[in-house]
Amino acid sequence: MVQMKFSSKRTPTKDKTERIYQTLKEIFSNLEHSIKNKKDLNDLILKENRNLETTDTLLLEKPEPYTRRIIIDPLLNALGYEPKELAGDARQDLGDSKKWSDYTLTFKDDSVLVEAESLNKDLNQKNCGIDQVRIWISSKKTKTDFGVATNGFLWIMVKFDNNTLQIKTLKTIDLRPLFLDMRGCLTIHPSRIFFNKL
Repeated sequence: MVQMKFSSKRTPTKDKTERIYQTLKEIFSNLEHSIKNKKDLNDLILKENRNLETTDTLLLEKPEPYTRRIIIDPLLNALGYEPKELAGDARQDLGDSKKWSDYTLTFKDDSVLVEAESLNKDLNQKNCGIDQVRIWISSKKTKTDFGVATNGFLWIMVKFDNNTLQIKTLKTIDLRPLFLDMRGCLTIHPSRIFFNKL
């Protein structure tokens, strides 16, 4: 399973591709059964500026924990991370900052800090998503140069470039087209679900 953990060097096997696709179908089914109505779910998928609200969920859940439970945790698990590796709020020594990553994923001798935002939240908003990851990895208070910001639908992997001292986007994936496919609005082959280089 190691090659599934943020590996871009190997092509995943057909079985692993199918497992991820099945997980995405389960995630979509869970979305359908936990969002109050189909219009809200359609709006969340189709409109980039439509953020999840507590009142959208049947159990009135807070948006970020809901997104983590329904989308992020199952997807990371399908990629090969065990639930014990997904322990929330992984505290890092970030100096004066009182913020910490939602997850710290390990791969070989490196790690990836992950910031989870609520479903469909703008990852480029100040003090959210990419900005938080940028602060963590550019401060050099952690040993990693890698981070991921996700709102459940959009996943952006970045790296701190030690030469330019800037954050560089490495890979991105948008799951919304897959969920549109599952709604019968679009046709996408399961092999298209992996991170693609920008």
